[in-house]
Amino acid sequence: MSTIVPTYQGAKKDSRLRHGKGTYAYHYQGFKYSGEWRDGVKHGRGVLELPDGSVYDGDFTEGEMTGRGRRTYANGSWYDGETFRGERHGDGTFQYADGSLYEGGWKEQLRSGRGRFKLAASGEEYQGDFERHHFNGKGVLKSKGGDLFEGDFVDGERHGRGKATLADGSTYDGDWRASVKQGH
Repeated sequence: MSTIVPTYQGAKKDSRLRHGKGTYAYHYQGFKYSGEWRDGVKHGRGVLELPDGSVYDGDFTEGEMTGRGRRTYANGSWYDGETFRGERHGDGTFQYADGSLYEGGWKEQLRSGRGRFKLAASGEEYQGDFERHHFNGKGVLKSKGGDLFEGDFVDGERHGRGKATLADGSTYDGDWRASVKQGH
């Protein structure tokens, strides 16, 4: 049985450490990195091809995908924004394979902070606060048909105070629980 040895082509420091620009292919694992190196680790700008078919083009810090970058996925979705240790973290835009689009804050791969989310399938658009991937806090939800809700959200549900204005002009301004109005 033969062993497949990783290959490196590029600049070196002290004839042994990858340093400067170069390409390292991890053939046995399906990884390939082309970009800047510092003292043997990925550091600076580079492109990393991953075994799942995704490609990250952006900043590396001490061997990690950290800084700004763009990651495209095999299913056609992509993320463009800030990363920390390979995760979406900070401000960024994610285009989902179904055409949905999120622009805003991220924390540990989850939508978090202020953002805007356009859902392709339903035509809904939400702008406001997010926490752990859900509408959470103050926000505005618009439906494709023209209905509008402005108010409080908890775990993706209308919950607390809010005003709904329907496309026909009727309104409800009051309390909500689990997306159900609590009054007349």
